[in-house]
Amino acid sequence: MSKIRTGPAVLVLVWLMTVGLSQVDAGAEPSRMELTGTMHFLQIQGGCWVLEADRGGRYELVGDRASLLPLRREGLRVTVVVEADPDLVGRCMVGRMVRLIRVIRTES
Repeated sequence: MSKIRTGPAVLVLVWLMTVGLSQVDAGAEPSRMELTGTMHFLQIQGGCWVLEADRGGRYELVGDRASLLPLRREGLRVTVVVEADPDLVGRCMVGRMVRLIRVIRTES
C-alpha cells in the first residue's frame, strides 16, 4: 500500500483556498443603504405599507413603532437609511424586508 505524502505547502494552499472561497459572496449587497421614494398602503393581507423606491423596487420597512408611524401616510416622500436583513420575513411579501435605521427627510 502506497502512502500519499502532503507537504506543508499543499496544506497551506488548501487552507488558503478554503478561507478565500468562504468569504466570497457573488450576490452580496451593501447591508446599509439610503432609499428615496414614496410610501404607499396596499390592500393586501389586511394592509401593508411599502416604500416604492425611485430607483425601482419595493421595500417593507420594519423597526420600532415610534419611527415607523410618522412614515405611514399615503404619498409621503421619504429618504431613509435602512439595513438589509435576510432573516426578516414579511406577511405581505410584496417587497424586500429592510430594517429602518434613520429617517433623513420627509416631504408631503
